Amino acid sequence: MEGKHDAVVRHFFKVMMPGFQETLILPPAFCQKLKQEEPDEAIVATPKGMWKIEVRKNHEGLICFKEGWPNFVHHHSLNVGDFIVFEYMTGHMHFKASVFDPTACEKQFTVLELEKKSNNAPQRAKPNYCPKNTNKKPIKDSVVSHNDENAHFVLTMKPHNACQKMPRMGIPVEFLRSNDLSERTRLSLRDPCGKIWAVKLLIQTSGQYRGWIGRGWHEFYISNKLKNGDVCHFELHRHSHRPNNVVMDVQIFPTPV
Repeated sequence: MEGKHDAVVRHFFKVMMPGFQETLILPPAFCQKLKQEEPDEAIVATPKGMWKIEVRKNHEGLICFKEGWPNFVHHHSLNVGDFIVFEYMTGHMHFKASVFDPTACEKQFTVLELEKKSNNAPQRAKPNYCPKNTNKKPIKDSVVSHNDENAHFVLTMKPHNACQKMPRMGIPVEFLRSNDLSERTRLSLRDPCGKIWAVKLLIQTSGQYRGWIGRGWHEFYISNKLKNGDVCHFELHRHSHRPNNVVMDVQIFPTPV
């Protein structure tokens, strides 16, 4: 990774100790790397979905998971002695998490268990699903998914993402660089229903390096009924024979109304 998060610890684990149900304090070494930042929200992705959790710093300056964490605990049936392995993604306090029991085996959640615990969870961001009669287009054999840890990122929609005069959606610099994306890249977004949306990738190389999606983003935003606070997970797929052709699958987790 490049940029201000270069030296940030990418993986850490936390053992559930007595009192873990109300708050979770992140490791000091991880917090030290982010001491210049003032995060107020974390996104944690597990096989059960994505979870918004309020973040605060305690009197020692350590980052803590607060509101939303008890709900995460409940829906993942966490107990004292369980532990969670966190993977820090491309900045912005986004994590992937795997839950393990005291035997060091990853917890498996049955379909019945998922259904029992999925109702009325205000802190959980549930994904948008397409109606069953929609003709979802599968990924063809000629398109290969990157297994690289930098082939995906998560963003929370902000007011500027809906701006009609200059519709845009910023892309993390680490993601652009690690995947060699440029203005020559032919970029498309695939929504949860499988519809392909051609969009324009814009790169600013003078001054501060940054990139964003311009033309086509507003249509994608409106058609998929996105709104402020929704969480979108983007995963990159590159054409095996035409490397400049890139598709990003977008999974949408609406914020509770």
